[in-house]
Amino acid sequence: MSTTKEDIYIHNVYIEPTTHSTKDIPPILLSLKRLLEHRGKHIILGDFNLHHPLWNSPLYDKHHYLADELLDIVGDIGAILHTPKGLATRDCQRGIHHERTTIDLIFSNLESLDLSTPRIQYDLEQSSDHLPIETTFIIEGTQSIPPSISKKRLWDRLNSEVFLSTFDRETSYLSILPLNSRESIDYYIDLLIKAIEIAIDAAVPMKRGSPYDKGFWTQECRNEVLYTRQLRRLYIYQSTIENWELFKRQRNHKGKILSRAKRAFFRKRIEELSIREPWSSFKWAKKRSKGNSTLSIPILRDKRGNSAISLKEKAAFLREHAFSRPIEAELDDILNYRYPRPLEMEDRLSTDEILVACLRTKPDKAPGPDGIPNRVIHLLARSRITLLERLFQACWDLSYHPRAFHKAITVFIPKEGKKDYSSPSSYRPIALLSTLGKALESIIATRLKEILEKSNLLPETQFRARLNRSTETALYLLKDRIRAILALGKIPSLLALDV
Repeated sequence: MSTTKEDIYIHNVYIEPTTHSTKDIPPILLSLKRLLEHRGKHIILGDFNLHHPLWNSPLYDKHHYLADELLDIVGDIGAILHTPKGLATRDCQRGIHHERTTIDLIFSNLESLDLSTPRIQYDLEQSSDHLPIETTFIIEGTQSIPPSISKKRLWDRLNSEVFLSTFDRETSYLSILPLNSRESIDYYIDLLIKAIEIAIDAAVPMKRGSPYDKGFWTQECRNEVLYTRQLRRLYIYQSTIENWELFKRQRNHKGKILSRAKRAFFRKRIEELSIREPWSSFKWAKKRSKGNSTLSIPILRDKRGNSAISLKEKAAFLREHAFSRPIEAELDDILNYRYPRPLEMEDRLSTDEILVACLRTKPDKAPGPDGIPNRVIHLLARSRITLLERLFQACWDLSYHPRAFHKAITVFIPKEGKKDYSSPSSYRPIALLSTLGKALESIIATRLKEILEKSNLLPETQFRARLNRSTETALYLLKDRIRAILALGKIPSLLALDV
């Protein structure tokens, strides 16, 4: 996290249980030592599985050698222990012995701490051996950022009638707006996108529930979890061997119920995907077998050995690697070039080609910055194509690519088969563009393909086969034929994009 003064790093550490005499420093402590070198404040917390007189209860005399190593590491940055001495963070029964130990610790070099914390918060107890700890740090200069919970829409429940009626009400005046300048086109698109957003709010429900809800969760799972918590609290208040055994049996039974529910949910989802999208489960299994992970980006390191830990630093690393400064094109060979006679092309865009361009996309692909998915574009193309025709025809007539279509959301995804995902070169960028803009680009690309093939502007090589397979890929490879394309009249100015 960041404040107006400095960065604050939170390190969640887990050390596997070791013997008291072990002197081999685990890799997690070496990593922690390196991470604590970053300038800023640090909070170090987690399950350390270490005993030391500094935090042990006076009745517990065990002492780990690695605990001294931990204290040296956190002491180098001036971090102090905030866990009260003897605070039992793990409460369990080991045979006839009732163990209450302090192995979950909190260190920090922050100056301010609420004196009433850390404390055990029994209301948050989740039937684990480790008890939940609540800690409050008073951090000065924090930026007031409202909590953001990404809400999802249930697009498969889109109410077409409600959407179209709301959309018609919000766009009743669009048909009379002039589209005779670039500014008027940008204004038209802004109003169109706003109307679509209002119609989406009215016709597409939001997914309810917290961001932590689970698809496999059933009432049986809930009942078992609640009963396990009751038995755990019973043991806390009456710490007998009988209550511990009762809790342990119920905890194991709860685990089996949850595993059974997860398995049933997984099989049901695979069965549904096998019917709707047969190859989706195969692709997922293939990636999983290779060990590829797309959940998060680990710490990145560049060739100079610099590390990127925070999201801001990672974004800077990836941006620098993926968007290097473009090389200036050599234009000397087109000076004094005599262009051939321009080729003729139909000025009017037909309804059919607009409809095909809008409907050829998959409905649930990731949208661009405007958040409008292809599913909505499909509905507009089938029911309200007149508004799209006016817009696309004006763009064609004025040779203009609208301002709203220049923006994109860039997402980095891991490349398959990479062994080291700490390098920025192990990720490739994907640009999520406006779905409306992609429909216009598809129309231009299709017309380019047709006139290029009709006029034999492409050599008879493998290049033509690539063009047939993928229009977008072929257009990207047309660098050596750019002089021929420039002779196509109105199309070049659309390709050049007035940005």
